[in-house]
Amino acid sequence: RGVVMDSACDSDVQIGPCIQSLVQSIAAIVQMAASIDHDGSEEGRKSAAIAARRASLALIGEKSVAKEYLQRKPEKLLTKLSSADTAAVHRLEPP
Repeated sequence: RGVVMDSACDSDVQIGPCIQSLVQSIAAIVQMAASIDHDGSEEGRKSAAIAARRASLALIGEKSVAKEYLQRKPEKLLTKLSSADTAAVHRLEPP
């Protein structure tokens, strides 16, 4: 049996915060992937770290291709993906 520790789950996420959350998740994955793309040298690690930050900033910025892509998706689909099943969560919360 699982235990959920999120006491602030939301079953009615609005589209703005939903898209922001999804974009931040994408940015984190891209940043991690870009940061390990180096040859092991100090210069390679520094270059990869800079590239990772730039990629992350591009994804969370005003002209984000990720935001643009997500904004074309149906709102109901995105909010459903970002909303918690609060009944299940409350059932699994510790006392």
